[in-house]
Amino acid sequence: MAEPRQLTPTERWAELEILQGEYPEFAMFLYDVMTDLMGFDCTDNQIDMANYLHHGPQYRMIQAQRGQAKTTVTAAYAVWRKIHDPSTRTLIISSGDTMATEISNWVIQILTGMPELSCMLPDKRLGDRASVSAYDIHKHLKGPEKSPSIACVGITSNLQGKRADVLIADDIESAKNASTEIQRERILHL
Repeated sequence: MAEPRQLTPTERWAELEILQGEYPEFAMFLYDVMTDLMGFDCTDNQIDMANYLHHGPQYRMIQAQRGQAKTTVTAAYAVWRKIHDPSTRTLIISSGDTMATEISNWVIQILTGMPELSCMLPDKRLGDRASVSAYDIHKHLKGPEKSPSIACVGITSNLQGKRADVLIADDIESAKNASTEIQRERILHL
């Protein structure tokens, strides 16, 4: 199998601009993620979540019952934000490293699973990181930055020095880390 043709920085930016024109609204991108990548139809609740994430206040929270795809919608939102600003740094925090890693992995699966996003994929030969704990959008789009494009940590991990433009806090409290008043106070402090 032949390797894909390497894009010049100008070609890479041109492809990104096409994506930006194709997906001016997050709901449009979410629809394609859900239908083309996952094989599901978007529900009205998911479109409402998408519109709230896109047009809501600076600090926002989505609350919905289990199974409403809150995490999936939010992961797609992180990708859509990178389409519109590839220098965006996303930090995913969850109750533990494992859950945060799963969410980061889902963001990466969206990036790698949609061929139209291939201009954004990292190039390890240029020093781009490509692990679930630290993942970079292609260097020519991201620009110089020490922080990864996507990083993930558990709430009790070392958060010092982490930089983020978008913070995804997903299921931070768990039965394990919030069973006592002291543990809940610690989570609140973190």
